Amino acid sequence: MLVGLRGFLFVFAMVAVAVGCGSVDADDSRDGDDSSEAVEEGGADGDGDGDGDGGGDADADVPGDGPVCETGMWCEGAGCVDTETDPDHCGDCGTACSDGLNADAACAGGDCALTCRDGWVDADSSPGCEYSCTPSDPPTETCNAEDDDCNGASDDPFECLFGSTEPCTTSCGTTGTSHCGATCTWSCTPPEEVCDSADQDCDGVADNYTVLWDVEAIVPSSGRAIISFAPAVQGTDVGVGYVLAGAAGSRLGQARLQLISVTDGATGGRAPEILSSDSTAQQVGASGSSSLASYFWTTGDETTGGTETAAVRTGQFAPTFVLGPAAVIDSTATASSGPTVARQAGSDIAVVGWIEYVGTLPGEVRVATVSDYIAPGVVSRLTISDPTGPSNPSIAVLADTTIVVVWSSGTPGQIVGRRLNTSLELVGEQLLLSTSDAAAATLPRVAASETRFMVVWQEEDAGVMVASVLPDGTVALPATVLASTGSKPVITTDLRNGFAVAYETTAGVEVARISAAGAVSGTPLLVAGALRPELTTIPEGGLILAYDAEGTVRLARLGCTP
Repeated sequence: MLVGLRGFLFVFAMVAVAVGCGSVDADDSRDGDDSSEAVEEGGADGDGDGDGDGGGDADADVPGDGPVCETGMWCEGAGCVDTETDPDHCGDCGTACSDGLNADAACAGGDCALTCRDGWVDADSSPGCEYSCTPSDPPTETCNAEDDDCNGASDDPFECLFGSTEPCTTSCGTTGTSHCGATCTWSCTPPEEVCDSADQDCDGVADNYTVLWDVEAIVPSSGRAIISFAPAVQGTDVGVGYVLAGAAGSRLGQARLQLISVTDGATGGRAPEILSSDSTAQQVGASGSSSLASYFWTTGDETTGGTETAAVRTGQFAPTFVLGPAAVIDSTATASSGPTVARQAGSDIAVVGWIEYVGTLPGEVRVATVSDYIAPGVVSRLTISDPTGPSNPSIAVLADTTIVVVWSSGTPGQIVGRRLNTSLELVGEQLLLSTSDAAAATLPRVAASETRFMVVWQEEDAGVMVASVLPDGTVALPATVLASTGSKPVITTDLRNGFAVAYETTAGVEVARISAAGAVSGTPLLVAGALRPELTTIPEGGLILAYDAEGTVRLARLGCTP
């Protein structure tokens, strides 16, 4: 019995202990102790997980004591933080990220990072944002020399950076400049032309014509007019022979000469010279060389005017433009027109042609060679009959001393010509250069290079025509349209075995260089508002263009700077 009683008491005691230690609430209701006492005394917090919350969900990330965070972790003084993204607690409490160059601190995946500020980009993958750039919207690269996508390169999908340049080799072998254009592709631009007998700008023309100077050479006084004018270069001067009418509308006047410097177009204070004071002039022609210059003009009877008889006179000049005595080349008592003149290279011989009207005949083409500026005299003469009526003769001398004279013949007008030797003997058959029987062909001009003659003329409804003739009389280039809108053409050599042609257009005078094959080289030079062009060659290179500008005569030097 006693043993049984003791066993009962032991079991009762164990139950009592279990009830008293396992109920925190019951204990608190009795003595006011908190749960921490139960933990201290019993080594547990009442739910068996050791965290004191009785809930069984221990937070292993909370260092030390603190509230439970639904996300992130508790950091003393900061509360609950996301250590994966918080730059002040990145990866752990108190681990702060620092700002960088033009960048703000950031935390990504628990590691410190940088976020570029507006207008800045990290282009080199090094810490910081060193590249100032704002992407376009959308950030698509276009050809504009801008870095639209802010990847550190402008126009990077294209061939080149818009607006950039670099050296390039042109199609004619010169060094030009390659430009990156609107489509971000390279385009090679040739250099400017240099005066060296080469074609720098690849237009097929050496030493392109530019206007080096342009001056007012002859200004008629009030009520007077310039009837005819013609330039000739000799040495360092260009002399413009002209006929100054005594009254507007007159067909007669005084033959004069104005000297202009080839270098700069200045007159040097030199007044016009009177070529002849005892005759009344009608038309003037001129030609020069390195040693001499010749001026020929037709004269008339001052008393009758208009229907007068006429003579052909000349004044020739020494190297310093000293005028020799005027001489009568043709003194028949019949009217003359023209004249045209050319000089033989390396001699003092001038070859002059004109039209002589004899009685009731339609006219004759006359040619003479004249020598010596001190006492000009006729060496040889030739008369070429043309029963259909010649007009507007023009003459040229080839380097081998072959001579060609051309004129407009008949009605409506055909361009014909003859070859002569230096003794003024006819050689070969008549040349027929225009090919249309119906269209009027007028105002022919001829020039001679080292290898051929080139003839230009005006043809009705066709414009300016060109044809070339070899020394043996072969028509190497049949009649070809040179400028469909041109008129009143003139021609001279350009000293490179080619020719220069000037003609009127509605916009002014155009000057074009043409090859021996009659093809225009480059773009013609336009002198706006000019009329009645005349051309002559400068021996060292370039041209003198004389033209009518509202009643005055202007001179322009064309070519490159020597």
